[in-house]
Amino acid sequence: MQVSEISLEGGTESYHGNLRIHTHVFGAKSSRACANYALQQTARDNKKQHPLAAYVIERNFYLDDFVKSVKGSEAGVAIYEDLKAVLPKGGFQLKKWLSNPHIVMVDNR
Repeated sequence: MQVSEISLEGGTESYHGNLRIHTHVFGAKSSRACANYALQQTARDNKKQHPLAAYVIERNFYLDDFVKSVKGSEAGVAIYEDLKAVLPKGGFQLKKWLSNPHIVMVDNR
């Protein structure tokens, strides 16, 4: 069992046990690497149900930017729909989506 000191307002308390952090500190040097790892793990976890999303996550994300060029609106819509299904499972949101054909960005499907 680990012993940690936790600094709280008004003093320090001893804690006997394990702590689990569920968020990552914004601005830490490791934040980008941790976010990228979580994104890639989300792709691996959902590869069977969403192979298209897993493929584009593994190959077309750089840090938090997604860049992909496809032929035809249908392919763009398929990627968009699959990413919208997978990314929330890892705690991610798809924002600032841009596309030449407007049909790809229609969000009422």
